[in-house]
Amino acid sequence: DPQRQYKDLVKSHGITVGRVIDIGKIKKKFKELEAKRVLCNSYDCFLVDERVLPIVPRWLGKYFYTKGKAPIQVNLKKTDLSKEFSDAIRSFMVSNLGKGNNISVPCGKVSFDNDQLIDNVNSTIKSLC
Repeated sequence: DPQRQYKDLVKSHGITVGRVIDIGKIKKKFKELEAKRVLCNSYDCFLVDERVLPIVPRWLGKYFYTKGKAPIQVNLKKTDLSKEFSDAIRSFMVSNLGKGNNISVPCGKVSFDNDQLIDNVNSTIKSLC
């Protein structure tokens, strides 16, 4: 069972996740839009192994993307999975929805001081340009 294998792999690296779902279960259990909505609203973020990422959008549907919960890529073959997961949950996906040439990109939190915000804005601009 691939689902059990990956649950054990993640747990062996000391990583706590809400749920591990294999692609077969997504295809069967989350066919209906309402089931997809419930799944989407049940978790804050969705991490997906990079090997299956290209086929996941077809099975999750556009609801995840409109809610800003597009799956985030992780590489489960890396040796340091803790760092891989930590980096992934701190990242986000920027997508241009084709509604003009302006996009909004979060660069910090209200709790950040000015220096942290300046560093984040500069880093974001570097990444996007």
